[in-house]
Amino acid sequence: MRNISVILLINTDKKFLLQHRADDTKRAPGKWGFFGGGIELEVKE
Repeated sequence: MRNISVILLINTDKKFLLQHRADDTKRAPGKWGFFGGGIELEVKE
């Protein structure tokens, strides 16, 4: 399972902002999507 975090920005006109990913990114190149990313969990001993 992968832990992620995303954010959705909405203005007063109920329009939202998306991120256009570069063509050379590892995941979903050239696609539109939400801002966010993976979360690395810290392991405490």
